[in-house]
Amino acid sequence: MKCAYCGKKNKDGALYCKRCGIGLPAPKPGDPEGGPAPARPAETAPAENSAENGEKYDWTVPDDASSNGKKRRKELVLIPILAAAALIIALVIWLAAASRGEILPPRSGCTDLGSALAYGGQIVAPEGESIASSSHSVDGRTFAVITESGKLYSCVKGEFSLIANYVESCVCSANGKRIIYADENGLLWKSECTEPESAPVCICNLPVSPDYVVSPDGESVLYNLSGEKTLRLFSGKKETVVSEGHSPIAVSNGARYIFSYSASDNALYRLDKRGRATFLRSNLAGEIWLNSTHNELVFCTDSGDGKFITMICVNGSDPVTIANTSAPLSPVMTVRGMISKADVSGTEVVTCPYKSFEGRFFAGAGLARYSRNGSELIEPNDCAYAAAADNYSAVFYITNGSLQRISSKSGAEPEKLCEAESFLMSSNGAKIWYVSPGGELVYRSGSAERVVAPGVDLYSVNPSNGAVIFTYSGGLYRNSEGRANRTFAFDSAEALLTSADSRGLYALTGEGWQAFTSGGSRTDLTK
Repeated sequence: MKCAYCGKKNKDGALYCKRCGIGLPAPKPGDPEGGPAPARPAETAPAENSAENGEKYDWTVPDDASSNGKKRRKELVLIPILAAAALIIALVIWLAAASRGEILPPRSGCTDLGSALAYGGQIVAPEGESIASSSHSVDGRTFAVITESGKLYSCVKGEFSLIANYVESCVCSANGKRIIYADENGLLWKSECTEPESAPVCICNLPVSPDYVVSPDGESVLYNLSGEKTLRLFSGKKETVVSEGHSPIAVSNGARYIFSYSASDNALYRLDKRGRATFLRSNLAGEIWLNSTHNELVFCTDSGDGKFITMICVNGSDPVTIANTSAPLSPVMTVRGMISKADVSGTEVVTCPYKSFEGRFFAGAGLARYSRNGSELIEPNDCAYAAAADNYSAVFYITNGSLQRISSKSGAEPEKLCEAESFLMSSNGAKIWYVSPGGELVYRSGSAERVVAPGVDLYSVNPSNGAVIFTYSGGLYRNSEGRANRTFAFDSAEALLTSADSRGLYALTGEGWQAFTSGGSRTDLTK
């Protein structure tokens, strides 16, 4: 079927143009071009790659899998190894279950407050310096911090180490092992976080554009030279020219998958190391989301008919649709799951802790669940906010003024919990704080509810110990377990913002960010 807008020939039965994303006319009955696409087996990839490289990717077989013949020849040798591996795998599975199976901010990690960091319930900063910007690993253990004076520090467990002076920008790799930064002259450097005493190494001695990206393992860097659109890749201690006219978006571990943006056609591309480009989609809209190894990419395209198509590209395969809605969808994150954001080529690119988006929910203008065997739009109405329990057993969201809960482990329908304007919850989903339609701050545990305050302006929740910090009538308060006699007032503090993590409660006052884990005078706002 040929697109009337851009002329691209699409597969028979396609609903949207592969090149420009415009909706295609519905096929007429009996139209030989209008028959539905044949169903694909559930165990294979939804589509092939471009014929330019002739590769296919299987959803179920690792890229480096051996042939069956080799496996049979090695079977006798592998038996004792596999037996030992089985015990290790069982231990890993048990540990994963015990830790709720997600990569979460550890207690030894820092919390990003924007203009400050928190660690162990206290505000931390380089001595005598104020923080201008930062980048961090997705587990929160490693931060790269640039101060107002242009000094670059690494921060691990609340301890700062000076890396360099006169720094303009930086990127901390998703695994926290390497920091890539540009100095005041635009030269690109790398610093090893695992070897803090080692000197930084220059990887590009010409000025680069600020839009450089780093692979999750920190081994590959994708960038343009300043004022140019020649895409370059530094990987394996050498630089390679990848393509012309493209800007960086993301690069995976091992630089196997390279994603780029072309401003000339507002399009997203996948590249290989030899520069061969595969068109993905144009008319991009919203954020771009990446999994923890950057081999899965979620993005949205404007179809031009009032719909936005949220799509996913896995292992370089052709993109498949997650949902068509009135606005882009974003993956639902766990309460304590951290994400790392960067502004790349005018697009916000987000790295999240998930190893795969398989089985995840996506929310925004509706609620959808992605599966390689076929995604499902569960809630067609707008979801104002959505969050998942740390083990992803349940997802909570607000639609049409009501708080809903849906199990991710069963096919049960969503359950309405209460009327709510907004909510926050504990990491296991057992405790919920929400604002009622009347403006009350309410604590909910199971089916029991307690009113904490008659009205709130701001509130933040500690995901571990059942504490909340909030503002009411210009005052700052904290509460524990929703009990009226466990509310404490900080009369002299007027907060502009509030925040919380598993160690403490924080508020931004006229004196900067402060910790309010304890103290205050006991009060009861419900009387």
